[in-house]
Amino acid sequence: MIGVISIFVVSAISGYMLTGAQPHWSAAARYTVELMLELDGLGLLLAGAVTWRRGRSGGVEAGKNYILLVVTSLLLLLAVEGGLRLLLSDVTTTADNSSYFAQKWLAQMRFNHLGFREREFSADKPAGVYRIAFVGDSLTFGQGIDEEARFSNRVGHQLNATARNSHFETLNFGKPGAETVDELQILQHQVLPAHPDFVLLQWYINDPQDHRQGGAQRPLPLFPALLTRNTALFYLINLQFAQLQRRLHWIQPFTDFMLQHYQDPASPESQAADQALREFIALCRQQGIGVGMAVFSESYFDKDTLDFLADRVLNTCRQDGIPCIDARPLLEPYKNDMILRASRLDPHPSAFANQLVAEAMLRTFGPLWTTGGRTTTGTAGRTTATH
Repeated sequence: MIGVISIFVVSAISGYMLTGAQPHWSAAARYTVELMLELDGLGLLLAGAVTWRRGRSGGVEAGKNYILLVVTSLLLLLAVEGGLRLLLSDVTTTADNSSYFAQKWLAQMRFNHLGFREREFSADKPAGVYRIAFVGDSLTFGQGIDEEARFSNRVGHQLNATARNSHFETLNFGKPGAETVDELQILQHQVLPAHPDFVLLQWYINDPQDHRQGGAQRPLPLFPALLTRNTALFYLINLQFAQLQRRLHWIQPFTDFMLQHYQDPASPESQAADQALREFIALCRQQGIGVGMAVFSESYFDKDTLDFLADRVLNTCRQDGIPCIDARPLLEPYKNDMILRASRLDPHPSAFANQLVAEAMLRTFGPLWTTGGRTTTGTAGRTTATH
């Protein structure tokens, strides 16, 4: 009876605090209070059960032991959490935006009314301005680095620093998680209305996927997103659990998924990816807009198993006669060096890696931009892989 009453009382208090009395609390605070109340209810239930079995003195002793266990556990968790935050204070982001570290970093950045990490700009291009639009995923977005450290910003600063009678404007349309099918939509609905003179598409090896048709399996989380977004400890535990699932083949590893669906260039998935990329190029050309590409793979921090996908895209550049940059030889001399990573927990390209890529972009596309080039032809097409 005591246990039932305890649960009823705890549930009532929990419902009152979480829905009525504290509407201004954050989701994490509400979740914490709810968890603590539920633990209290469990303790009261345990004490009631022991009292029923062993009498009053046994119930009191069991309650004390339970409270000691809960308090000790909470203090230990708080100590570990504080230690991790101190130890990893230099970490800006992780490989995804669902972690405690990423939430702290995202809160500091700006977004324009279109939802991109870019300043506000007018769709009506000022007279005498050559506008370059950078389209891509989290690499273009600049995951884990300052806005000014991205290759798009570096290119704009350098062009304007050396131009005599021209003014250049670079706009970043990077969207974390975007694939080629998404970038095609971004081109149609956000980029073209901005009237760019040139579009530079950044490509990565996961871009052939079409999330509308399903993609690689995601690991099952051990803890809810509410905890991983607000604590370093539970995010890191989830991260290790995800790696364990891949090692034990509880889920299909990303590389195996890509090999299964995209190794054969004649597979339906490969054909659809190629079609989306060619549609992107064709749409730019139909509008009289110059187009080029910068091709990345994961080989600078991981195995080069999927590099055939990058080679396939570079071949498309050659066939369509558009200038492209192969970023692999730029980053290869620093392979597995932390200097290329945004942070210890984030393999996205660092500010240094962005600098290398920006320099290659200026070497490859600079002559076209500084002469006001808008269209690309077969004679302009080339693939650059310079150090």
